[in-house]
Amino acid sequence: MDRTDITNLFIKKEANRKLHMPQVIGNFDDIINSNLGYLVLNKMIPHDIIAKEIANVESLFVEHRSEYDESKGWFGFCLHGKSYDATREDSYYKDNRNMSWTAEAEKMMPNTVNFFKNDWFGNSFARLRIMKLIPGGYINCHRDCEKPSQLGAINIAITNPEGNMFLMENWGVVPFEKGRCIMLNLSNIHAVVNNSSKIRYHIIVHHLDVTDAFKRTVINSANPIKS
Repeated sequence: MDRTDITNLFIKKEANRKLHMPQVIGNFDDIINSNLGYLVLNKMIPHDIIAKEIANVESLFVEHRSEYDESKGWFGFCLHGKSYDATREDSYYKDNRNMSWTAEAEKMMPNTVNFFKNDWFGNSFARLRIMKLIPGGYINCHRDCEKPSQLGAINIAITNPEGNMFLMENWGVVPFEKGRCIMLNLSNIHAVVNNSSKIRYHIIVHHLDVTDAFKRTVINSANPIKS
């Protein structure tokens, strides 16, 4: 059985899983380390503006993790990183290039860069990437790490056509929709499929700083105030 077969079995199992997301009462660290699969953040995203600017860099997307049937039709572009086409993890490149706002992003996606510089939770980033998944594309079952089991990278749906599914073991379908910002626990096995006729664009944010604004957003998102 190859990895695609395993992914198909995983999709059938997890797509039908119904799980009530528990509330997590506590401070920021309690929430991050609570073993939640994901947390939907209360954050407004200018997805329409970002989507228009993505068109400016469409020709610059590079294939991402296509080796060994890891994915099909998955491409990336770095807003912040070693270079616009260095979409893999830092250790992959074995060089000393610093991470910064890429010239291509600053020139062709100025409003998007400005949003993350001035309207995000902080402006200290590692990789900050736009990820493109074409119709019929998939990201095979994998986990980014086994430990620690905690909420980490933030995934933002810029477009999320009907038929796209982000599936996570024990948590089912992660409830992405256009403009939604979700913090993920990627120690869980997960996979993504695009069973639509349209391209799916998401942004993945890796933070280096933890600001007070970020802590408040996480706490309020985990424990929404009821009016």
